[in-house]
Amino acid sequence: MQLNYKVVFIEDANAALTDDAHNGTLDNLAALFADVVSTGELIESLALSKDAEKSGLGQRDQSQPGDCQR
Repeated sequence: MQLNYKVVFIEDANAALTDDAHNGTLDNLAALFADVVSTGELIESLALSKDAEKSGLGQRDQSQPGDCQR
């Protein structure tokens, strides 16, 4: 991923002038630096994350790149 960012590109929420151009863009993004998902997959993932966070399972590491653990 790019600079420690997790890039998500929503395949059915974007368009191009042609289907070939759209699919080519999705292929390039998926191959190079993004997770290409559908709107439904993103909503499901966010719901699962929210449920995990409520139950204490989704504790995220709040450290930033370059932070030192002491």
